Amino acid sequence: MTLKRLGDPSARAAMKKEMLAEHDCAWDNFWKWTGPAGIVVSQIPSGRRQALLGKSLEEAARLDGVSDPLDLAFDLLRDEALGVGMVSHSQDESVVERFLGLPFVNVCTDALLGGRPHPRAYGTYPRLLGRYVRERRVISLEEAIRKMTSQAALAFGLADVGRLAPGIRANVVVFDPATITDAATYEEPVAFPVGVEHVLVGGEFVVMRGESLDARPGRVVRARPRPTAPPSRYSAPPTR
Repeated sequence: MTLKRLGDPSARAAMKKEMLAEHDCAWDNFWKWTGPAGIVVSQIPSGRRQALLGKSLEEAARLDGVSDPLDLAFDLLRDEALGVGMVSHSQDESVVERFLGLPFVNVCTDALLGGRPHPRAYGTYPRLLGRYVRERRVISLEEAIRKMTSQAALAFGLADVGRLAPGIRANVVVFDPATITDAATYEEPVAFPVGVEHVLVGGEFVVMRGESLDARPGRVVRARPRPTAPPSRYSAPPTR
């Protein structure tokens, strides 16, 4: 249905009108908030039009000879069956720091690895440890590790990962807190971090002495039902 609408001029006109309209909620006003200069094409699965990778929609439209960046976005989504990847420049670092300070906030990355990924695919956790722990001192090293490991695991009901204990699957990262730094950038997003000495997955080395090994012992771990937790001061107020 969506692909059909993307090929229908009247439906596209209606979508444009809605995307450019004013809304009370900032998220509903996403296109105007970020704009075509703030959305970068990061992946085109078919392999066509690779010259557009790494370009903002504004730049890509100009390169492709399309007058309206929204039309280019619609064309790409239609031609790639909605499989286009993007990087959106729409965050504020002060907001990130404020959220990191909340005890119930986890740390993760949802970046995809194809095409020209967001640098967070290779740099999220080293950036947290280097920038927000060591340099900015937003949170302590211990708190950062808790957010990346045990708390994140418990959020998905995973009791047998995310901590070091007898009988627990040994997923271990050994790093130097004085040097760990992310190396991935928007221009060169596929770059391993500095300061990671060893990585073990399921007790098997995949990185040793800073060198990546040809080992892939990882496995998919699916979320499980979480136990009911007692109310906390962060819980939503009861409804009446």
